[in-house]
Amino acid sequence: MISRALVAILLMMNLGVAAWWMWGPEPYQPVARDASISGIPQLQLLSERELVLAEVPARVESSSAMQQAAAEAVAGTVDVEVSTESTSEPVSASDASVAITISDTPDAEPDSVAAQAEPPTEVVGDAETVAPQVAHHCFSIGPFAAIDDVRRTSALIESSLQRQQVREVRSNEIRGYRVYLPPFPTRQAAMDAARTLQEKGLRDYYVVTAGEQENTVSLGLFRDLANAQSRRELVRGFGFEPRLEPRQQELTRWWLDIAVATDDDGWRTQATRYEGTRIEALPCQ
Repeated sequence: MISRALVAILLMMNLGVAAWWMWGPEPYQPVARDASISGIPQLQLLSERELVLAEVPARVESSSAMQQAAAEAVAGTVDVEVSTESTSEPVSASDASVAITISDTPDAEPDSVAAQAEPPTEVVGDAETVAPQVAHHCFSIGPFAAIDDVRRTSALIESSLQRQQVREVRSNEIRGYRVYLPPFPTRQAAMDAARTLQEKGLRDYYVVTAGEQENTVSLGLFRDLANAQSRRELVRGFGFEPRLEPRQQELTRWWLDIAVATDDDGWRTQATRYEGTRIEALPCQ
């Protein structure tokens, strides 16, 4: 039953397709657009494009020949008659004027022609007055601990500066002093020395148990040399031989090199606003 139904459906579909082919509408035929419509470029064959390109050198050669003939006539070497019969293109107004000028003055002297060809002489005005060089001195302001301090100082004295340059300097500076007992042979010996210091009334000490300073007894870190020396003498009175050494640290500092007018000193007050900064004279380069 199902097979018969499928056969009937296929038969009806074939009949429908045949009827569409026989009585259906004509197929759509694309219509070529009119090339005269604005905005639509016209198609051009490759052979036509090559023909146009071939005509361009001929025009250039004709124009070059006319220009060369005109130049020779002006120089007085040959007599030239410009004719438009050698080319099918119309002669432009500029070419015609050249031809007329040459034919009107065939016997012009070379000197007169050269005089006409000379460009007009330019009149040079009075030379600009050169501003006199203002005498200036060079200084270096610093050291600054931060680059932001340099920028602020530069902004404050900018009106007095003729030129400026920031200079970075790296150096080892003493950041304090360390007082300590040299390394003991064992940790127990270092602990015994610390106990002795405690019995003498000294509470500010520390036993180093690791690192390069192992088994040493630190007696304090001091910013002032006088205080470090006082601690060393105190511990020396207890029967020990403490050592004092400076603590160095690599630091970066900035200097502001400037050039100012000789008669301008108003910038000095603003230049040393930050603690520790000073003004040093520099040779001007």
